[in-house]
Amino acid sequence: MNTEEQEERPPLFKKWSTWYRLVIGSLVLLILFFYFLTKHFS
Repeated sequence: MNTEEQEERPPLFKKWSTWYRLVIGSLVLLILFFYFLTKHFS
């Protein structure tokens, strides 16, 4: 791995872990949304 790849920064946030949390959080919200939607219309 060269130094250019090591210094690559994520877009918009300072750390990649922020992106991971955002993606996992949005997936959890979608799962909960579809769960309650299914319970409401079943």
